[in-house]
Amino acid sequence: MSVNYPPASFIRRFAALIYDLLLAASIVVIAHLLLSVVLIIVAQSDVLNLEQYKEGLVGFLATYRSAHLLFLASTVAIFFMWFWTHGGQTLGMKAWRLRIQNDDGTPIHPRQAVVRVCFALGGLGNLLILVDWQNKRALQDRLSDSMVVTLPKGENGPLKRR
Repeated sequence: MSVNYPPASFIRRFAALIYDLLLAASIVVIAHLLLSVVLIIVAQSDVLNLEQYKEGLVGFLATYRSAHLLFLASTVAIFFMWFWTHGGQTLGMKAWRLRIQNDDGTPIHPRQAVVRVCFALGGLGNLLILVDWQNKRALQDRLSDSMVVTLPKGENGPLKRR
């Protein structure tokens, strides 16, 4: 299934990233809210004593800031990886007709999605496109052996697994 769609430009990737960052911010808020609710429920069941922290729940989260940030970052990473491995498009990518796929047009594997998340560097990996403008491959594309393509208007849909 070799499909020759053109590689995505830096501008399209950047625009999709802006859309997706808005979604990611919403996911962070929801994840933080859910974590807070769970911690309050646990504290009320006397499993966790929040009174020992100067400012209660806020003090607890400040004390365990690294774990809290790791939880929020993991939530966002899982969001991206799930969309990339289930159709190849986040909502921002769908709006800009972009899709992540292997060179042969097949969906990426979860291992490739992990590599993409680790080496995207919060979007900075896309700056490599400005240097290598002919191939239009970002750092995460090269290291995950995948590519982001621009889809024609009529074909803006998810990839199906064979």
